[in-house]
Amino acid sequence: MIAAWRHYREPDTSMSLTLAEDTGRRQAFKTLRDTIADIVHHLEPKTITCLGAGVLNDIPYRDMLQNGTEITLVDWFPNRVEHGIKHSLIQNNENGKPNCAYCALDPKVAKAYCHNFTNTENNPTDVCTRYLGDASGKAVCTTFKQGTEPTILDGDVTQGFATAFAAQITEKIKTFKGWRQAIKGATHLAHQIKDKKSTLEIPDSSMDFVTSSMLVSQFEHEPYDLFSNRSHIQLGEPTPRDERRLAAPMEKLRSDLFATQFERHCDEISRILRPEGHCFMAFELFHRNIDNEWFLVPEILDTLANITGTLAFDFDLLPPDQGMIRLNPINRPSMIMCMILKPALKTTN
Repeated sequence: MIAAWRHYREPDTSMSLTLAEDTGRRQAFKTLRDTIADIVHHLEPKTITCLGAGVLNDIPYRDMLQNGTEITLVDWFPNRVEHGIKHSLIQNNENGKPNCAYCALDPKVAKAYCHNFTNTENNPTDVCTRYLGDASGKAVCTTFKQGTEPTILDGDVTQGFATAFAAQITEKIKTFKGWRQAIKGATHLAHQIKDKKSTLEIPDSSMDFVTSSMLVSQFEHEPYDLFSNRSHIQLGEPTPRDERRLAAPMEKLRSDLFATQFERHCDEISRILRPEGHCFMAFELFHRNIDNEWFLVPEILDTLANITGTLAFDFDLLPPDQGMIRLNPINRPSMIMCMILKPALKTTN
């Protein structure tokens, strides 16, 4: 796992951050949130889906609410999105007083977003009468209770491929007698389930805008990490001879898993986007390693090539100075390539 993205991907870790760490984590992704917010303000979409929303590090959730947008947040891991919402709602104003994004909505609308929302007429504060701050100083409301909005889906954004592989390989690993057999079995399984697809509970052609960020760090490790970690538990450490002989097929397995996930992901985006809709996508283009050397993320070239056909590039909506941004999560800088995509035109013979 790339340590720089640990807090981006893992809800259990981010939930236990100190106040300083939590603030730093959010601040690290501010440029990315601001970029998406600018696009949202320009397009004014009525429906938005955020795929792989995680703990909303890169999602300008408050800005989306201000536009009165119908929001759908999707992530593979249960409860991660809810945690992100809770830690995105409250900001301190210039006077250091809490300001709640939900309390700023029409009271009838706010009640749908927070079951505990209550307000009285002429309330002079930027929070409702049930607001109770966190004793540690974090900008959260301890009485917040998730409402019926936004739509939150615990779903696989790879049309079921990652879920199917993870579930089946977990059982198959128990039968493997060695690392060579494990890699061979995992490779066979990946090909076997490649054409079996399931979709999210989102209607076709229903979204004006879709966001999808940090694809390399998410798809590179899941479900490959699960296979590797479970294999280590079942089979122990590979011998030096195994490592030499199996390095190439192991790398090919990881690469194939990533490619299939990305292909399915693009298919799902294409399915849910309206014909005139847009998708914001962000990739880690370069990382800096522990030796302070920059390196190109190996998957990126194939990833870009695989977009063509399902989605089309649109370089008119995103200003050139926002096409490449630098992020510094957990002191491991990365260069992020941002782009706008739209459904590809269907060609007829």
